[in-house]
Amino acid sequence: MAEQFDLYRDPQGSLLLVLQSDAVDTLDTRVFASVVPTGKGGVSSLDRLSVPLNFAEREYRVMLNLLGTARLGWMGERVGNYAHLRDQITRAFDLLYSGI
Repeated sequence: MAEQFDLYRDPQGSLLLVLQSDAVDTLDTRVFASVVPTGKGGVSSLDRLSVPLNFAEREYRVMLNLLGTARLGWMGERVGNYAHLRDQITRAFDLLYSGI
């Protein structure tokens, strides 16, 4: 089952980080943020809306402005968990959602 802050590689090779709380894990969908390599996707202008993440010896950014939903069966392979970044991710999401 996909848990909050699990990192997935989707069938097309993109990385997705689950944001949805485990409190609503009975849904067959998950809200996620796209994870992109540092230097792509306009990261420099959105530093406060992105969170650095290291995966497979590369630096990526969790892009809180690139949100989506997916059915569990579509998400692909679980490749890690980044719950240790909870506070940083929550701060970036708070900025996106409420401006603080």
